[in-house]
Amino acid sequence: MADSSGISVHSKHLFHDPDGSTISNKEFSARFKDCMSRCVASGKITAEERFTFHQLKAKGASDHEDNHSGHKTKKGKKIYINKTPKVKGSR
Repeated sequence: MADSSGISVHSKHLFHDPDGSTISNKEFSARFKDCMSRCVASGKITAEERFTFHQLKAKGASDHEDNHSGHKTKKGKKIYINKTPKVKGSR
């Protein structure tokens, strides 16, 4: 990733400030909400298509073959599984 000057910044964090330092959960949430607002304002998505980061994580866990969510227990995984399981013989 490059900062505003075009200089590549390496960070051990997936989501970080331009200098590579970590951001708080509160800051991440604010930035994600702002991004969604900009997407709606620009017409890239409709207001009804807005989603939260938690919904994005749930979509990934639901679509993953093993419902991987970062949780080790079945109870923890169930929080993120948002689709009806396939039933043998269904279409």
